[in-house]
Amino acid sequence: MSALRAVTVRSNAKINPVLRVLGRRDDGDHEVESLMLGLAFGGAVTVARDPDGAPGSIRVSTAGPFATPDIVDGPEHLALRGAAAARDVLGSDAALRVTVDKGVPSRAGLGGGSADAAAAARATLWLLGAQAAEERLAPDVLGRLGAIGADCGFFFAARDRSAALARGRGERLEPVDGTPGWAIAVLTPAVVCPTGAVYGATGMAPGRLASGALDVEACADLLGASASAARARIDNDLEEAALRAVPDLGDWLDLVDGAGGGHFTLAGSGASVFGLFDAPEEAAAAVEDILAASRGEDLPFRFACVTQAESSLLAVVEVLPEAGS
Repeated sequence: MSALRAVTVRSNAKINPVLRVLGRRDDGDHEVESLMLGLAFGGAVTVARDPDGAPGSIRVSTAGPFATPDIVDGPEHLALRGAAAARDVLGSDAALRVTVDKGVPSRAGLGGGSADAAAAARATLWLLGAQAAEERLAPDVLGRLGAIGADCGFFFAARDRSAALARGRGERLEPVDGTPGWAIAVLTPAVVCPTGAVYGATGMAPGRLASGALDVEACADLLGASASAARARIDNDLEEAALRAVPDLGDWLDLVDGAGGGHFTLAGSGASVFGLFDAPEEAAAAVEDILAASRGEDLPFRFACVTQAESSLLAVVEVLPEAGS
């Protein structure tokens, strides 16, 4: 392959149709099992060679509709860390520039920052000529991404698919085949649920862990169910903890329930919620009813959409060759 100048990879959102907390381990982390599903909305991450950068340098910049002040363009930026992780696996010191088009709200339980890290890692592999070696390098990349954040590895493990089963603290991942046909309504209240605070509010002390009940076959079966049938099988053990950590979240959850969204479920550690529908028109009507109720109660949402599952996570959307190559 000719030398590349820049590679752009799609960065998606996610939900957790199932998220169970099995206990707290002796190392202090929580043991979980979760079916994670990528969604067909998000932004993109571009990794380019930086001809003006010193060897080993990485610069990052964030733009887009959700480039909010809490996202700082510096060494702790998740996309920068994802690019660095992949570059380290390759043993390269190429100077890089990472540009994030932020299409997922931050601190929303939708995995936007984690997806940015995974997208940057994949873009870096392709940029530096390791496309053909991606499968061979995947375990090392997943290990590095897992050290950045528990959800980062999901997007990379499930790349070119829709879903994965996560175990442990989220680092043990098995891709799940199948893309559900659900229409998915997603709403993000104007409140933030810090992940650490939510897990802390579970009140679990280190000790015996419950046994997991999910396997890949059960996950695939859930993804193959109709939305109305799947509603009875989705579950999030963190919802009560999120309410303890952020009591104001209860106002939004009550509003959603009162507007007919009693089957909506918290996404990740929150604050977003999602509902499953068999038809996009049903989902759109539910979102409109909830937003109308929110205006009457002065409980705004900072994001709302109707979407579907993404059949190919971390899609490579643009590859630019070096001039003259």
